[in-house]
This record gives sequence, structure tokens and C-alpha cells, in this order.
Amino acid sequence: MARRGRWGGLARRALLGAAVVLLLAALGAGGGYFWLQREFSTSGPATAGSLIQVDPGASLRGVLARLEATGTVRHARAVELYLRLRGLRPRVQAGNYEIPPHASPEDIIALFEQGKVVLEQLTVVEGATFEDFLAALDQHPHVLHTLRGKSPAAIMGALGHPGVSPEGEFFPDTYRFAANTPDIAILTLAYDSMQRVLADAWTERRPGLPYDTPYQALTLASMVEKEAALKSERAQIAGVFVNRL
Repeated sequence: MARRGRWGGLARRALLGAAVVLLLAALGAGGGYFWLQREFSTSGPATAGSLIQVDPGASLRGVLARLEATGTVRHARAVELYLRLRGLRPRVQAGNYEIPPHASPEDIIALFEQGKVVLEQLTVVEGATFEDFLAALDQHPHVLHTLRGKSPAAIMGALGHPGVSPEGEFFPDTYRFAANTPDIAILTLAYDSMQRVLADAWTERRPGLPYDTPYQALTLASMVEKEAALKSERAQIAGVFVNRL
């Protein structure tokens, strides 16, 4: 009986020891998870804002490593581990991102997922020729160049408007776009904008004017633009042209 009691006591102590070990492990895991969560949501160490370019196909691991190298994120691997434990797989959209000072990893990943990229811009002034537009696109460092070396006729064909003269067909404006937007996409936007403006102006034209199509009205407007040195002269010059017609 004494031996059985001794073995029973040893078993109870072993079970108690195992329970303590498991409890400590659970507490350690809980503490580790809490630390990971805090690293994910706590403000970052960077005291100044920064700009990061995310290329198409870039992995979150690679982007986080770059952010750690620049002092924007403290522990890239900790952020990765936290996301993995949560079963989260954020989608990183390509583009240039402006990271504000003290942004947390949670804030930064939200920027990536929402695609809140810095928008580039390109301005086409009134009176610019198609050649001017192409030159501005060609010189812009954040435009993806797909049309270099193509003739105006080939470009109009690529836009889906073969045989159309490009002059006067693109709306002068300031266009904003994400980095690496193809040049043909910007041209398409400018072309479509001009067609909408022409259609709206045509429906609101005064009766009795001497042109039969929106393109004729556009041609007259281009002639007025070339002749007028000042904006205040446009109405008078337009009146002269209309009276001649």
C-alpha cells in the first residue's frame, strides 16, 4: 500500500507539472500573439513621410522587407507572422504610395489593399497639337510607353479610329493617373473626353449657325484659337468667320 501511495503521489506531481508547463506555454503563446498584434497596430518609427514604388507582381514580403530597411516598419517578419496567424492575405496593388509619418503596418497595408496610389499628372494646354501631346507623353517618367515609333495614323488605328485625323480630337486638360499607366490609355481618355464635350456643345448650339456637323464646329473653333491672341478676341473673330460662311 505504501508503494502504491508513493507512485500515486508521483503521478499526481507529474500531472501537475505537465499542467503547469502547458499553462506557461499557453501564456507564452498568448503573450507572443499580443506582441505581434501590438507590432501590427502600433505607430511606426518613421518620423518623416516617404514614397515607395510597388511594381506589378511584387510580393508583400518583399515590400515589407524594403519598408523595414528604410526604417518605416520595425519588424517585417513579425507583421508577416501576424497576418498568417490571422489567415489574412492582403492584396498589394502596384503603384507609388505615399507613406505618412508614424504609419503603422496596419495603416500601410490598408493603403496597399485600397490602391491609394499617388496620382501623376500630365497637362495638355489649349492649342497643343497632336505632336505636342505625344511629346509630353514620351517625356513623362511615369507613363508606360507602348506607342513609341508609331505614326499618327497607326496610333489612331490602335485607338480604334482608323482614318481619323488626330488634330483637334483630344481634349486639352490636366490628366491624373497612376504610375505605369499606358500612353494609349491616356490618349483614349483624352479622345473620349473631346467627343463628349463636342456632343454636349452640339446639342446646345444656337440655331442658324453655318455648320452641319460637330467636326465642322471644331474646325472653326481651332481656326478662331489660332487667330486670337487674347481670349477676349475670340467672340469677335468667331463672328467674322461665321459671317463669311
